[in-house]
Amino acid sequence: MTAVALPGNPTVIKMDVEGAEAEIILGSEYIRETKPRLFVEVHPPEIDNIDQKALERMFDRIFSVYTVEFIQNHWGITKSKGVLSVVDDPRSYEWVLADHDELMNISKDIIHNNIRPAGFAIHCFCRLEDHPRRYLRYKRTPGRVN
Repeated sequence: MTAVALPGNPTVIKMDVEGAEAEIILGSEYIRETKPRLFVEVHPPEIDNIDQKALERMFDRIFSVYTVEFIQNHWGITKSKGVLSVVDDPRSYEWVLADHDELMNISKDIIHNNIRPAGFAIHCFCRLEDHPRRYLRYKRTPGRVN
């Protein structure tokens, strides 16, 4: 992995690192200290192959700092059609607020049941410290962002 130094401090980081996302999120001093907004493609099978506890630790870290929006099928219909695919489910194209347990369950389902696509995207744009009261009232309606 190569790090590129840019002038200034980034406030948004897009991460698509094919399984190294947990290592980066857990190990990055910059992410820990500055809490930039994150857009992350999560690859549960690859993370699990590296360290079976890393997904849980990564989600612990993320949910301690951010509210998280999630989308199952961030690639669209061009990938992963088939019996175990979620691409035919219209809800798989909507961003919804997610919680730790939900993302762990989806990750385990992808790992153990070979669900496709074998990854998903998360937005970590709203830091809890910025808007804590807004999310205390959060009540999930399936398929919708409240």
